[in-house]
Amino acid sequence: MLQGAILGVEALLEQCDVGRATYLPPENGGAIFAYVPLGLQPETISLDKMRQAPKSLVGNDQRGLLVYPVGSELNRIPEFQDGLSLEERLRYVLVESADMCSRVLVEQTGSLIVVGMKGAKVDIQGEKYQNSLGSLPSSLAACVIATLHDKPVTLMDERKNSDRLIARFRLLE
Repeated sequence: MLQGAILGVEALLEQCDVGRATYLPPENGGAIFAYVPLGLQPETISLDKMRQAPKSLVGNDQRGLLVYPVGSELNRIPEFQDGLSLEERLRYVLVESADMCSRVLVEQTGSLIVVGMKGAKVDIQGEKYQNSLGSLPSSLAACVIATLHDKPVTLMDERKNSDRLIARFRLLE
């Protein structure tokens, strides 16, 4: 089911060069969005400008696009209202609910968050999705991080080593 959700975003991104997405925290109980820069633009734009980006391709000079990542509705999970830690939330989503991995460990230093996932399932269809939003477990993790910290977050990189996936995220101000 989660694979199918990726395909809609993949079809939208398929015709573009895409940069690394920024996951935006929900506003007023709404959905989590991901801002996907179009082209290879190194420029930084404000959170307000990201939130105003269109949700469809509208022209050749378009700088970015808002998409619904696979975990766009995770902020509505009732269990998340109970003050769970980031590691507990990630365990609930990635291990217990989505069965994306068998174990989760989290380390945070300032704005850098490292998430280790044992037994992570990273084989997904959708090269553009993976290049911009990351693997399915990392994309879900980014949604959880953005919601908990109420800040935009970017997946810096992810490394697969045998049966482990290490994803590094940066919280943006």
